[in-house]
Amino acid sequence: MSAGRAPSRSQRVRVLLGTTPMNIVAVAVAFVVGTAVVLLATPQVIRLSHRLGLYDRIDHGKSHRGLKPRLGGVAMFVGAVLAMAAGLLIEGRYTFVKAVISGVGFGLVFVVSLWDDIRGRPWWLRLIVQAIGATAFALVTVRPFVWFSVPFFGTFSPGLWSYPIAVLWLMMTTNALNLIDGTDGLAAGIAAIAGTVLLVSAWKNGLMGPAMLAAVTVGVCVGFLPYNLPPARIFMGDAGATLLGFTLGASSYTGGGKNVGFMSLLIPILVLAVPLSDVVGAIVRRSSRGDSIFEADQRHIHHVLLATGLGPRRTLILLYSVTAVLGATGLVLAGGPRNVVLLVAVSVGLGALFLMRSRGA
Repeated sequence: MSAGRAPSRSQRVRVLLGTTPMNIVAVAVAFVVGTAVVLLATPQVIRLSHRLGLYDRIDHGKSHRGLKPRLGGVAMFVGAVLAMAAGLLIEGRYTFVKAVISGVGFGLVFVVSLWDDIRGRPWWLRLIVQAIGATAFALVTVRPFVWFSVPFFGTFSPGLWSYPIAVLWLMMTTNALNLIDGTDGLAAGIAAIAGTVLLVSAWKNGLMGPAMLAAVTVGVCVGFLPYNLPPARIFMGDAGATLLGFTLGASSYTGGGKNVGFMSLLIPILVLAVPLSDVVGAIVRRSSRGDSIFEADQRHIHHVLLATGLGPRRTLILLYSVTAVLGATGLVLAGGPRNVVLLVAVSVGLGALFLMRSRGA
């Protein structure tokens, strides 16, 4: 751009968003590859599961009946890896070392979760591996001296505490998505909505790494949902649910720049409020009874709604709508395009109410 010449509108938008045409292509490719791979791979996984007799274990935390394949997480993981690789090859700024270490973190969590789907593993082993995987990811992605602006308290930086905070956040989101995966289509749908909100948030702040990771998450969910909506043909299992929880936690935590406003911090908390409140409620509920916090029960939010007679589809619509409205609210509070976001939120809410009142929902 020559001196003395005012930048064009498109140039101002690119400066604001921190994007280039290559960034846009990378994010779009990551989404498309994730969707396409999971769409194509899931039928193969269904056939393989039937051949090997790998069906979901019936326990007190699940609301479905009958035998269903449970290895959907395999197709989702393959789609996520290929989508992220395609996006990174185009975007080109993520170093090989960072990619490998981050990939190891994701891979460890996936492998132990898949092992649990097939053979069943103790909860303490899963938590240890999640902590190792989250630590590996945090070490190469977290900025330890990010400054946060909090109303009435000014700005502060957690410093090196950023690392354990990141690890705890990743473990929280990982297990939250896993716990809420108790009825057809719930975890994948909520993850798709949350991923879309986090994608918009990261894009708005010019953070292409988190934006790409969020796009991968959305793509994987979009590819899997046709097979997972009620009545589901396959379940994602612990491997798929923990994968989604880990990617959402990673894309939300790395969504901050050098200076982060308080309202931006609210976006992931609001859009993930349904699974986060569910996991907190489960911990409080089980602890108050003297039970292990890892013991499954039928008191999760989707179980409560199903018990009221809403039915599987209406339960999905209600929880999807709550997630979408809370996510849109977070974007508005963080300075997003109020008119568009509010229109989306109102449309989703009205559409949900209409569908819930219609027959067969």
